Amino acid sequence: MLRFSLHLFLLLPQFFLMFNISSAVLPPYTPPDNILLNCGASYNTTSLDGREWDTDTAYILKASNTSSAESQLIPSVDQIPYFNARIFPSKFTYKIPVSKAGQKFLRLYFYPADYSNGFDMTKSFFSVHAADYTLLSNFSAFLNLPHSPSSENMHQSFTLIKEYVITVNQSCLLDLTFTPSPSSYAFVNAIEVISIPDKLYIKGDGNEDSIKMVGQDTRFSIDDSYALEKLYRLNVGGGDISSTHDSGMFRSWDNDEPYLLGADTGLIPLLKIPTKYTLTTPAYTAPEDVYSTARTMDYESYSTNMTWTFPVDSGFLYLLRLYFREYREEITTFNQVVFNILIHNQTAKQTVDIIELTGGRGTPVYEDYVVLVKDKQDGSMSTTDLWLTLQPNKERKPQYNNTILNGLEIFRLSNSGSLAAPNPEYVPPPPPPPEKNKSRGIQKNGASRSLLVGACIGGSLGGMILFLLIAGFLLFRRRREKSQDGDTKSMWHPLWYDKSTSTKTNISSLPSVRSRKFSLEEIKYATSNFDENFVIGAGGFVESLNKFGELQESYEKLDQKMHPSSDDPTVSVFSGANDDFDKSCDDLFSTTTNAKASETTATTSDSDGMKSGSVFSEILNPNAR
Repeated sequence: MLRFSLHLFLLLPQFFLMFNISSAVLPPYTPPDNILLNCGASYNTTSLDGREWDTDTAYILKASNTSSAESQLIPSVDQIPYFNARIFPSKFTYKIPVSKAGQKFLRLYFYPADYSNGFDMTKSFFSVHAADYTLLSNFSAFLNLPHSPSSENMHQSFTLIKEYVITVNQSCLLDLTFTPSPSSYAFVNAIEVISIPDKLYIKGDGNEDSIKMVGQDTRFSIDDSYALEKLYRLNVGGGDISSTHDSGMFRSWDNDEPYLLGADTGLIPLLKIPTKYTLTTPAYTAPEDVYSTARTMDYESYSTNMTWTFPVDSGFLYLLRLYFREYREEITTFNQVVFNILIHNQTAKQTVDIIELTGGRGTPVYEDYVVLVKDKQDGSMSTTDLWLTLQPNKERKPQYNNTILNGLEIFRLSNSGSLAAPNPEYVPPPPPPPEKNKSRGIQKNGASRSLLVGACIGGSLGGMILFLLIAGFLLFRRRREKSQDGDTKSMWHPLWYDKSTSTKTNISSLPSVRSRKFSLEEIKYATSNFDENFVIGAGGFVESLNKFGELQESYEKLDQKMHPSSDDPTVSVFSGANDDFDKSCDDLFSTTTNAKASETTATTSDSDGMKSGSVFSEILNPNAR
């Protein structure tokens, strides 16, 4: 009994190993066939990722009508395998032997650009057939170049990889035929053939391998009569994964964010726990990096789902593979997170509980669904959006209103042996990035620098001239103010008075009586030689004399004596035509400015001392009476 118990104890680890395999133990998948052909190259090469590429010369007969050409690479395109290309002006078939019949990845590499010998690959149209399947028909690699679906990061790729899943029959020979369209030619830069595990995507016609058909009660089987074309392969919630970091089949995984719908893109929880692979979900199904990242909904978000959209061609069946692994710390048991899966606005599955499907945290699982995207009502094919939505299920009343998704693949299924779809309409390239504008500026550095120096010199001179003009104006104005303060003659001229040497006339708003100037003789005559009887008041320093009425009359009489021919004394006085009269006025004010009191003022003595009398203030300001 003890021996039996010990033996059972030793067998228990092997029993659990059958159903729960650690990712650290299981090595990645090693494909029996790993064929890389650098078409048009004259010798074997190694790409930047370390993969070795053979030439295709062993598959080219000497009598074949093909040629090789070299491309004009741009910096963003890898030299291997895009520098060389094989040109087919007529129909040509590669016969590629494989070690074992079965399912293969077939990848065709295209770089539509200008090549040597005058080949313009943007004008190339051709068809491709492989293993009795039509892969491409009247295909233009240039028109099918992928574009980023994000409007914020709109850019165009310059290379294209077409990836297919095909079945090679028991002959173990893959026929790959290129047929140019009329008046055109075909080309290819590289060919890759990789073995994949049986029933990885094409499971057969058994009932146990059938797939849920979205929108129908029936199930669908994918057998060897179908070929698949990979359209999207996404690492949901994580970054890009290169082909050398795949699980052995050299698949590339892209970030899912460009395909998300809506501003609320969900959370990306980061928690590293061991991945527990199983026999139904072996390690080669997807790399561990896919299962280690996920996108979930924000617990505090107002959004009701997570949705992705993908442009596809109508008239085909599509296979969607969704990868799940629950690794959040708070999710440990059933009915904590339950959600629905909707594909193309149809319910694919309700009440999805990852813990219920896998039995616990850390165990991966994938779900396959097939959906039909119908043609238009008139039967024509078109491009439409294929929607994938994960929506929390509230009927089960789970603990958390949330969802989760780790990875996604979308394949197109052949229709009557054909995967060919129409070429998309030409999309013009986006505007050049800022770097090109900068380089243009660098190319014209000399001219730009000369313009800049000239602009600086011109601006400096202009600023200096403006400064001198302003300084000169201010200096002139200050000197003029000083001149007006010290020159009584300019101060007492009427504003509208125009001398014979002047050409400018300004009209004053003051009355003409206030604007007259008087000679010394007029003042003496009007005040009876500064008689004190005419004193009407005293200021702080002077006594004022007034006899304005008589002064007015005396002024007119004096003017008539000096201008006997004038009938209008006002005009003759203010016209400034008589130089003697002007000179007498100028002498009066000149002597006043020089403070010659004997000629311009009268002094009187009183008990307080000397008082200077002046008539100017009162004559010119009669309101002071």
